[in-house]
Amino acid sequence: FPSHDRELDKVRKSKVHFYSRNEKTSWIFDKLNSIITIINENYYNYNLNGYSDFQYTEYHASEHGKYDWHMDIVHGATKYNQTRKLSCVLCISEPNKDFFGGEFQINLGKESKAETVATKKGRVIIFPSFMIHRVKPVTKGKRKSIVVWVLGPKFK
Repeated sequence: FPSHDRELDKVRKSKVHFYSRNEKTSWIFDKLNSIITIINENYYNYNLNGYSDFQYTEYHASEHGKYDWHMDIVHGATKYNQTRKLSCVLCISEPNKDFFGGEFQINLGKESKAETVATKKGRVIIFPSFMIHRVKPVTKGKRKSIVVWVLGPKFK
């Protein structure tokens, strides 16, 4: 897979670590679960089965941290024959204080019409996993976030 890694490095420059639910992390899962439930019931009404871990991500300005345009949908076989339905991003550093740049954008059909989503420390952004989105390069500091992908049966 070395060629794939080089290609991914062109698209994504970040440090990631995955955390499962345990005594130290359960409060994070509880907070996210309540937000996900409310948003899903009020806006999407997707058939969801949950998620097993979260991804902690750091984008460093010193490494030009970024994640170019992508979707979170996994094509082909998925874990437990589920698909990613909702993507959730929790910003845990303060924009324009802890980091500069690193704007979160969703592509609404044309890159030129991409919407920059206002972020602040503690804000959760939830959107369908099939939406194209990106994190622009961090120009100063370190952008930290927690990401989860909520799974459910394949769309019909």
